[in-house]
Amino acid sequence: MTVAGIQYNEIDMATREDFLSLLPELTFGQLPLLRIDGANIVQSGAVVRYVARKGKLLGSNDLETARIEMLYEGTRDFNGLFSMGWSPLSEEEIKKAIKEKAFPRYLPAFNKLLSNSSTGFLVGDSLSLADLGLLEVLLAVVDYWNEEQLQDYPAVMKFYQKLTSHEKVAHYMKNVRKAMTDEATVKSVRSILYAS
Repeated sequence: MTVAGIQYNEIDMATREDFLSLLPELTFGQLPLLRIDGANIVQSGAVVRYVARKGKLLGSNDLETARIEMLYEGTRDFNGLFSMGWSPLSEEEIKKAIKEKAFPRYLPAFNKLLSNSSTGFLVGDSLSLADLGLLEVLLAVVDYWNEEQLQDYPAVMKFYQKLTSHEKVAHYMKNVRKAMTDEATVKSVRSILYAS
């Protein structure tokens, strides 16, 4: 929403009661919920695509949109491994699984796509949802390790540097982005979302 130029207020749940008060608005009884343009939109994919359409981040034609959505879905698969923090695995086990399974599958593919790009973006000549999806994963890589993990993928590294210096992305990273999820946050979220 920051990159799309949409003003918003993010409300985090502080208590179980906060979550329960939202249930009538949650079609499937789960978050996220986006209240926008007089509507309540749930499901992450629907929320992201609605915002991307409003922010003109889905390409300039149907074929570009299809490529953007395809690559964005690839970033969701890659990013899904970082969600293992919600599992009983240790951080070291999670990091090992990501490096062994995700790095060799996704980083070479994105490196090749970016190497073949004349604009430095994944699709077309401007920032898109696919770029933001990849950036989200790369930020997680840097959070878990550091930028050195990207050194074997020069086009990915160049892309990471390009996007993190983009004015709106830099503003998001400095002023909006939350810190990496820790055990205390996981415990708090579980107590809010799930009855004991």
